Formats: sequence, C-alpha cells, structure tokens
Amino acid sequence: MTEDDWTTEYEKTQTENQNKTPKLKLEDGDQKTIEFLDNGQKSEHITYGKSILFKVKESGAELAWYVKTNKFTILDEITRNKPVIGKKARVTRVGKGKTDTRWSIKFV
Repeated sequence: MTEDDWTTEYEKTQTENQNKTPKLKLEDGDQKTIEFLDNGQKSEHITYGKSILFKVKESGAELAWYVKTNKFTILDEITRNKPVIGKKARVTRVGKGKTDTRWSIKFV
C-alpha cells in the first residue's frame, strides 16, 4: 500500500462520517426548543462516535443533533414520542465536562 492509498481512504472516511450541516450546540445551562425534521438515523461520527443523528430546526436554522447511543434518557423519550417529525421539544444541557454533563428533553 502506498502513502496515497491510506490518505485517500482516510479522507474518504472523514467525508462519509462528517455531516456538513451545522451542529446543535448547547453550553452549560442552555435550553433550546427544537423541531424534529426526521426520525433519526444511525451514525458513526469521528468526534461523537456511535450516535443517532437527528436533523432538527432551531430558530429557523437546520442543524444536525448527534445523540450518543448511551444517552438512554434522551433516546427513550424520543422513542416514546415516535414518530417525531414535526414535533417540538425543549432540550436542556447542564454541566461543563464530559463526565458531569447531563442532557434532558421534554416534548412540548
């Protein structure tokens, strides 16, 4: 395998795994109301790992929201409200680091 072979494969993997849509981001204590544009799909993202990718709308902007597959509280609530297309929910984030961050979702 030449150097070109692995770099081409690496770039291809990055392109396939990266969603070009801006991502939904919340800081500590933020709360945002989102509208679901789809029911989600499995995703393997370079940064977020194994996740469910939802397309959502917040303040008129279409965003990608990656929910890690181990975020059972959020995914259980979404599952209970399926299909979620067109439904609105309030998403809250509390915590600053990976270990103390807690997310919650409530459909409105």
